Amino acid sequence: KQWYQRRVRGSEAALEAFLSLGRTLVEIKQAPLLNSLINDILLRTEMWVKTSVQVQVKLYSTISTEFVGGADSCDVRQSLNVSRIINVLREYYWVTPENGALCVEERHLTAEDVKSIRAFLVLSAKQ
Repeated sequence: KQWYQRRVRGSEAALEAFLSLGRTLVEIKQAPLLNSLINDILLRTEMWVKTSVQVQVKLYSTISTEFVGGADSCDVRQSLNVSRIINVLREYYWVTPENGALCVEERHLTAEDVKSIRAFLVLSAKQ
């Protein structure tokens, strides 16, 4: 359990560093670098799926609201890889409708957690 807690703390610190970098790129209007950050690091789900629910929700909510949904983010929206978001939804964050069972490798997520994460991912794809 201690190992998992250390890994989660490290993940939270890494996420904060990446999000801070992303916010800076938004402020200085560096859409190409922000696109790379989003597509090459932040949407690498295999890196984030084993972190805590709080880290995952913060990650996807920030992508959808601050980076993609921001007023000056039309370049980001145009180049955001929507097919990648759909693949992330399909591979990592889905539940079976009949019993709400999770169909993800990481069983520490509840069906409600998955639905919350999915909502932010869908919001990113829609914008």
